[in-house]
Amino acid sequence: MTIKRLQILILCFIILPVFSFNQDDLTGLQIIERVYNRPVGENMKGDLTMTLINSRGNRRIRKIKQLTKDFGKMEKKIIVLHFSC
Repeated sequence: MTIKRLQILILCFIILPVFSFNQDDLTGLQIIERVYNRPVGENMKGDLTMTLINSRGNRRIRKIKQLTKDFGKMEKKIIVLHFSC
């Protein structure tokens, strides 16, 4: 067997089982509930960079940092905006 055929054969054994699982037919509401109720941990940190381009092609970059801490019944969030001139 050539290496190419061997690679394709291995790939088939990896991909086919993923698609052959019998998955339940979920409604949109069930998917939303599962996403909303998933465990996310106690601390989260996120960085976002937005590049705004106007009609003349000028770019403005906005950087946002979000920190989240879960205290059980209370969740606190801090959002820090960084504007570059």
